[in-house]
Amino acid sequence: MVEFHDNQKGTTSDLQLPMTLTGNELVRALTSAYRLPINLNNPDEMYLRAEDPIMLISGEETMEELGMSNGTRIFFDPR
Repeated sequence: MVEFHDNQKGTTSDLQLPMTLTGNELVRALTSAYRLPINLNNPDEMYLRAEDPIMLISGEETMEELGMSNGTRIFFDPR
C-alpha cells in the first residue's frame, strides 16, 4: 500500500500497486485517474516524486526495480 499526495489539490489517497508496473505506466495512470496537469508528450514533465525511498518515478523500470515498498509516499507537485 502506498500513499499518493496531490499537492496541487491537497488530497491524499491510498493505492495498491502491482510491482510489475513501470514508472511511465504509473505516471500515465495517475495523470488520467486524478486529471493531473502533466504533459505526457514532454519527457521533462513525465515524472512523480516519491519518499521512503526517495526517488523520481519515471521510465521503464518497474516499481520493484525502483525500490517501491509498503509505505512509500508518491507526490504530484504543481509545476
